[in-house]
Amino acid sequence: MKIVLSGPDGSGKSSIVKALSAELGESKPVHVSWRRFGFVLARAFNLIARLLGFSYYEQTPIGPLGYHDYKAPWSHIYIGLAWFDCAVFILPKWWIIDRVKPRDVTIIDRFLFDIVADLVLSTKHTRLVLWLFHPILKLHQARNLCVFLICSQDVVEKRRPDIVWDKSYPDKVRIYTLLRRFYSVSGVRTDRMSPDESAKEVLKLCA
Repeated sequence: MKIVLSGPDGSGKSSIVKALSAELGESKPVHVSWRRFGFVLARAFNLIARLLGFSYYEQTPIGPLGYHDYKAPWSHIYIGLAWFDCAVFILPKWWIIDRVKPRDVTIIDRFLFDIVADLVLSTKHTRLVLWLFHPILKLHQARNLCVFLICSQDVVEKRRPDIVWDKSYPDKVRIYTLLRRFYSVSGVRTDRMSPDESAKEVLKLCA
């Protein structure tokens, strides 16, 4: 069984991963995996984009925060390279690992839905990103239990004061909401429950 937790920063993924590991670890081995990144060509392209000013950092009181602001045709190239990386590098890599080292339970902290959310945020090309990634996301959804974690921004800001300085955070929330609704992914509200209670709600979805 593979449980994939997705959601914007501060929605409680790390806390619920720990709670799920404690809950499930009593009866079977649990493996935790973080699969959000792994780009090859898109990562190299980002380095070039930084020189061109499309990828940059802003200084804030809590340190530098990175942003992407790709314009066409650069955004189209970035989306294409990210899709190629997923199809050729990222997905085959994890497919091989999951078969070489099979686990009873794997809890995945961010994966394909988070990669897609990042792409939409960076390029503002929602339709193009979803058109390319739709078959991959549907297959991903069919093979894993995907759960989106939902948390109101005021609660997130209490948990993570640094979020206040992230000017793109409202856009991230809107993108995750769009993906959750478009793909009819189950959601768990983490602002109304403790991590242990949220973990139990995730486990109910596994039944």
